[in-house]
This record gives sequence, C-alpha cells and structure tokens, in this order.
Amino acid sequence: MHSSHSKISDSDGDIPLFDFQQPDRTCSIDCVDTCQSALGGKNQCMAEGVDGTTCAPFHDATNMECDANMKPCVMPRVDATQKYEIQGSTRDNPQPDRFTILGNNFNNCVSLLLTIERQSCNKLYVNNNITMTRQALSPDYKVERTTDALIFTNVKVYMPGIYRVCLYQQYERPTARFSMFAMLTGWLNFFKPASDDNPVRTVYSIDAGLLFVH
Repeated sequence: MHSSHSKISDSDGDIPLFDFQQPDRTCSIDCVDTCQSALGGKNQCMAEGVDGTTCAPFHDATNMECDANMKPCVMPRVDATQKYEIQGSTRDNPQPDRFTILGNNFNNCVSLLLTIERQSCNKLYVNNNITMTRQALSPDYKVERTTDALIFTNVKVYMPGIYRVCLYQQYERPTARFSMFAMLTGWLNFFKPASDDNPVRTVYSIDAGLLFVH
C-alpha cells in the first residue's frame, strides 16, 4: 500500500527552511493535585504500577529529567504505531490536508515535529528534528485539541515520503530571581553547574507514529 513512498533524506544540502511554528512554553509541568506531596512539595514525574501511582519531583530539575522508571506527568499517552496519510504539496500547488493523532492527556503546549523515518523522537534530537520540520512543513497549520485527539488541519508538507511524527513540549524557566524554580535550579547549579544559560528546556519528546505523504 505504501511501497511507492520514498525515504526522506537527512541531508541538509541547500534546502530552504520554512519559518517554524513556535511552541507555547507556558503550561504547567507539575502533576495534578492528586499526584502532589502532602507536605506541599511539587511533583512532575509519575509511574503507574499494580500498587497505584507513584509521584515524585524531577530527578534532575535543571534538565527536567525523571528517574528512569518514571515519566513526566504532562506527557501524552499515544500509540506510536499509528499511521496517517496526507496529500503532498508543491510550491505551485499547495494541498492543505489534515490528520488526527489519537491519545489522551493533551495540554495546550503539545507541539508537532516531523523527522525522517529512522530518526528518534528522543528529546536529545529535538534541535535536529526542528530543522527537519522546517525543511518540509509549512508553519501555518492549525491544531485542535480534544480530550482524546489532536486534530491537525491546513497541513502542507512539501517533500513526499515517510515521516516520523513526534510530539514534544518545552518549558521556559522563570527568570525571576526569587521564583521557586529559579531558586531550586540555582541551588542545584551550585553543586553541578549548568552547561548553558538557555532558560528553555524540553520536558519530553515522544513518537506518535508515521505520516505518509503522497
């Protein structure tokens, strides 16, 4: 059914880049109230087991990393085996199309990336995947968020082939000197200095399936 699709190259070459639809970085990264500490501390990570849900703060607050057996509370629950199909566009013949990602736990800061099929959605590769997205995806798409779906409309992809669909969320750390997060990361950096002063951190980046562009 999909054998006619070509592989997407990961070579940058001289491909012109589209503008990028900037993500909303203002959503809370904390767990819901029922997953918070009775002592008033904030939790951002969770793990579900036979004995119920375990909640905990970031293991590494500076880089927003949970313990290995936990995940961010704000991470969507999505089946990574989903497949989507749209019509490809050309500069002379834009073909706006739509596709829907099923799942739950979607907030207003869930954002879209498209990368080559063999690339990982891991947040370590977010910058590379942003570049790949800018090579193929027009930034004027729309997103409708429901309780169980992300509906993308006015989607125009300008290179046919197979793309891995990634969902990610970023958070911009408060810069106020006396904010709780600033004080926490400042205390941590006293013992382990941060590698950069960029206030933006990626909370998660997950695989949401494959997009086939005809």
